[in-house]
Amino acid sequence: EVAYSQSTGQKEQLSRCMQRGIRRVQDLCKVLQLPSVFEETAVGYFQRALQHPAFHLVSLEKKELLGGCCVFVTCRQHNWPLTMGTICSLLYAKQELFAGVYLSVQKELGISVPALSLADLVKTHLSSFHLFRRAEDVPAPFVEDEERVVART
Repeated sequence: EVAYSQSTGQKEQLSRCMQRGIRRVQDLCKVLQLPSVFEETAVGYFQRALQHPAFHLVSLEKKELLGGCCVFVTCRQHNWPLTMGTICSLLYAKQELFAGVYLSVQKELGISVPALSLADLVKTHLSSFHLFRRAEDVPAPFVEDEERVVART
């Protein structure tokens, strides 16, 4: 005889690797100050990737980069201005290794990631600085025109 709770997998626990990875993804999202929707999506991608057979026998270094790749994919899908260099510097990773893991995640999970043009990246970064709104403490001559700043940049 088998108890109902045993047959449903109700009491299964996540592996230590999965728990550490999820925590790493969540911490990375907090450091980058991403919205909670991004965090949930990135954790979902990480869980899918870690359960995929292609990532079972990869090195520990690549498994640690897997979470960063999932955060990067999520940011790109939401048109969030994040570069590979930013993630690599936060994870102390080599960009070549990160790029390889990123491409394999994209391929194995069948995720489509829109390319972010340099102009879009610049525009999004500049808009995050809030330089283009008139404020009480900023005199009118110092308020910049957004299009001129983007063109200059």
